[in-house]
Order: sequence, then C-alpha cells, then structure tokens
Amino acid sequence: MTFYIKKEIIHRLEEDVKFRLGLAFALGIVDRAIYNFLKKYKEDPFPNSNLTKKAALEYFKNEGYDEDQVLTQEIPALTS
Repeated sequence: MTFYIKKEIIHRLEEDVKFRLGLAFALGIVDRAIYNFLKKYKEDPFPNSNLTKKAALEYFKNEGYDEDQVLTQEIPALTS
C-alpha cells in the first residue's frame, strides 16, 4: 500500500519549529533535512516517505495524532 502524509501535518511541520525538531530527533536526522523534505514534498507529493516510517508515526502518536490523522492513500493537494 502507498501512503501519503496529510496536508495538515505538512503545514504543522512548516509552521511549528518545536514539532519539526522533535520529528527530526525521532528520525535521527537534522532539522534541515525535514525542511528540504517538506519543500520537495510540496512540489510533488510522493508516497511512502521518511514521514511514514515507524519512528515518525510513533512520534506523531506521542504528539496526540492517530494514524488516520497523519496518513492518507490519496495524493494530497498542497499549495504554498
């Protein structure tokens, strides 16, 4: 199955530095990698990314999101 990240999560990651840094820490990468990912993802959403990995989903869950609030099987319509 292919999964995409919902636009609400993408927007929160763009706007909330603390949220973005927490995700970067959970994935073992730097904040800039998340920023670059978001830029690329907004241009052309692609399925099964780093943000759909188990570590990312666990982070979102710890932040109060259910899996269905994070993932979708439909390509999200993202605008800047």
